Amino acid sequence: MIIFLRWLLAPLLLCAASMAYSANAISLEEGWEYRWGDSPFTQAGEPEWAISSSPDDWQAIGFPSNPPGRDGHTNVWFRVPIPEAHLHEPVLYIFSVDLIVQVFHEGRQIYQYGTFDAQGQGRFEGWPWHIVKLPTERRDNMLYFRVFSDYTDIGLWGEVKLMERSDLQLFILKNSAERIGVSGFTLTIGLLSLVFALFQANRRHFGTLALFSLASGAMILAESQASQLLWDQPLFWVYLRAFSYYLLPVPVALLLELWLAKRRFSLAGWIWRIHLLYAIAAPGLAYVGVFSLASTFPVFDALFLSSMLLMFAAILLRARRISVEQGIMLTTCVLYLSLLLADMAVAHGILSWTRVPVAWGSLAFSTAVVVLSLWSYSRTQRILKKMNSLLERKVAERTHRLKQLADQERQRVQVMSFNNEKSLLLNDVISEMQGCEDFHSAITVLGTRMPKLCSPLHGAAYFRPDESRRFIRMNAWGDAEQDALPDAITDEEEFEAGSHWCFRLTIQHTKYGNMKVGLLFLQTPTEGTPGSTQLYQSIERAVDKAAVTLTSLSLRDELKRFSYEDSLTGLKNRRFFDELFVHETAVALRSRAPLTIIMGDLDYFKRFNDAHGHEAGDTALQAAADALRAHFRDTDIICRFGGEEFVILMPDTDSGHAWQCAQRLLETLRKHVVVYRGKKLGVTTISLGIASWPEQAAHPQELLCLADKALYNAKQSGRDRVAIA
Repeated sequence: MIIFLRWLLAPLLLCAASMAYSANAISLEEGWEYRWGDSPFTQAGEPEWAISSSPDDWQAIGFPSNPPGRDGHTNVWFRVPIPEAHLHEPVLYIFSVDLIVQVFHEGRQIYQYGTFDAQGQGRFEGWPWHIVKLPTERRDNMLYFRVFSDYTDIGLWGEVKLMERSDLQLFILKNSAERIGVSGFTLTIGLLSLVFALFQANRRHFGTLALFSLASGAMILAESQASQLLWDQPLFWVYLRAFSYYLLPVPVALLLELWLAKRRFSLAGWIWRIHLLYAIAAPGLAYVGVFSLASTFPVFDALFLSSMLLMFAAILLRARRISVEQGIMLTTCVLYLSLLLADMAVAHGILSWTRVPVAWGSLAFSTAVVVLSLWSYSRTQRILKKMNSLLERKVAERTHRLKQLADQERQRVQVMSFNNEKSLLLNDVISEMQGCEDFHSAITVLGTRMPKLCSPLHGAAYFRPDESRRFIRMNAWGDAEQDALPDAITDEEEFEAGSHWCFRLTIQHTKYGNMKVGLLFLQTPTEGTPGSTQLYQSIERAVDKAAVTLTSLSLRDELKRFSYEDSLTGLKNRRFFDELFVHETAVALRSRAPLTIIMGDLDYFKRFNDAHGHEAGDTALQAAADALRAHFRDTDIICRFGGEEFVILMPDTDSGHAWQCAQRLLETLRKHVVVYRGKKLGVTTISLGIASWPEQAAHPQELLCLADKALYNAKQSGRDRVAIA
């Protein structure tokens, strides 16, 4: 049922896809090389030919299909360099393969269709189109294809293109639109003919037309590449294609037998019986495994060609006895069968590959059936009156439809004007956000400007201030202000389903990946509001653009943080200290407030590292950093100065208070045992030097040098102590 509904909607979707598709696909028509046989594999499962092989082992070929010198080979390898292309998500599209294939890149298998046994053999599993996802980062641009085929053809078939993955489906739909549309039309004609066969006197005539239309429509549908999108079962579609294709000569011979029955044209009777038997037996025996279904196509092609030549010769001998209606039917049938023969010639390599418009032949025949049926019915006055009545009704419907289209066009113009206005406003907001100093400032700007961006819809904007799941309401406008919306939520599902549109503001975070930082809730417009869909899409695009800008600002904040932070201890680094020391020196001089520096160095740290290893030393440094954070104020700036050295900048603090803090730190470290991987490694003490302005230094810039000398004195005095300059 689902497949049937998809098929009913397919023509509309395909028409839309044909207009929307504008992909720039790159055809791989150069650089192909082949090599007969099968590659040995390493113990790691990598093909040796794809890892290293002499260029002399490979032969150039224009297209990777049917290389010269097959001589009974069933395995062949192809390779081709991937051209440089600026694609976000590159894929390789292959029209078809005879019969199964594996694709390797840099020794790694990236695609397989069909099953290879230990001898590199396999069985036929259909002729689908293939999509090979290519790695975006490549050291080697060479692709390798391992192919097996016991069919008359071997290798890739049709066309090979490099394109964006997002464009591939539209590419398939665009190329299938014609076939799907004609298939739907032809199958409809077949069903109508079948209905007439059940209720009309001339049942055999309508039944034959129904068989031809249904077989033709099913064959075109099965040959369409879009059929793989309707139901991804390639073997089913190839069996349907084979059965319907093998049935086509049956209704042609039946029509010929029907029209020339008085002449005892027994040849047509033999032809349709033979083809009916083949249409049933060949797929049936292939299904139970007697032989491969692929091998039945060349046999049928020869049988089909012979049958058509015999029937056309008989028709030419009796051309004068054929009526006008029969002549039209035969002409369209000849056109259709000629296109089938051309397609057959392409399949056997007689003609170069191209997409033969077989669907047009089916369309011509189906159209002829419709036209001749209408012509026949128009002979009576009753049908003529019904047709006139139908025409008047159609005109009224068309007039009504034109009026609807005019109204829709007016609405479209209004929506376009609205979208243009919002787009200009959004650009201003984005520019303002990009000028912000940091991520949170940009969030504030966005929340403030949301009412104008979302007008005329009422709603509320929530943003996440930290890494928790809690979202805080930043702004609300319109009726949403009186709707008692919560000040904070943890999930968008807290809102009643259907009462609000929910837009998620998601950024790409360097640590958390996709990170939801905001929620926008807008009251759903009343049912039937013009342009609701366009309005939703406009707001969705605005949210996406804002997310891109916020992602950029978040990345900038992260980069800034990384440049000033020591990755091991989480303390600020020397670069940060140097910049801040200049600022704090100026502040101290201006405010005449004291400024103190404590410089510390872990005692015997090199000996600790040599004894326990650098990883244990890192653990000791982290423990010291934690102790420093615990014993100093939030206003004190603690930095890792380098190696095992630390420096603490204490604004508005004299040496006495600094000495007390330093003593408490010493006591803590004397009691703290460093534990690494469950093993107690002992304690690590620290020596500290203190210098304060204006107590010990004539100028704040001298503090660092004085603190360093005090630290040296503490070391010389026995370590694990505090010295004041």
